Amino acid sequence: MNRNIDVLGKELLAVRFNLIPLMPEIELGGSVLDEINEFARLTKDGVIVLNKDHPGYEIAKRRMMKIVKMKDYEISFSINYLNEKKSDEPMRELYRTMLIFERDRRSIKKGR
Repeated sequence: MNRNIDVLGKELLAVRFNLIPLMPEIELGGSVLDEINEFARLTKDGVIVLNKDHPGYEIAKRRMMKIVKMKDYEISFSINYLNEKKSDEPMRELYRTMLIFERDRRSIKKGR
C-alpha cells in the first residue's frame, strides 16, 4: 500500500486529500477541489477515508476510531438523538455526520 495512506482500521484510512490524484488505489469520485475541504469520504466499496488536511482531522480520527466499534443499535440511537436535539455546535454536527458515515459504510458492506 502507498506510504501516504495511514491504515487506522480494517475499513478506516487516512490520507491527505490533495494527494489523492496521485493514488490510483483510492477512488473517491467527484472533483478533488470539492474534496479538499471535506473531513472524510466514503468509497464505493465501503471504506471511510479521513482527510489528513482537514483542520479537525485529529478529532475526527479519535472519534471515528470509537464509532467503528459501536454496535448498530448504538449508532442508530445516537443519530436519532442528535437529529432530535438540533444544535449549532460544529462538533456535535461533526459527530452526527461521522455516525452517518459509519452507518452508511456498514450498509454498503452488507449490500443494502
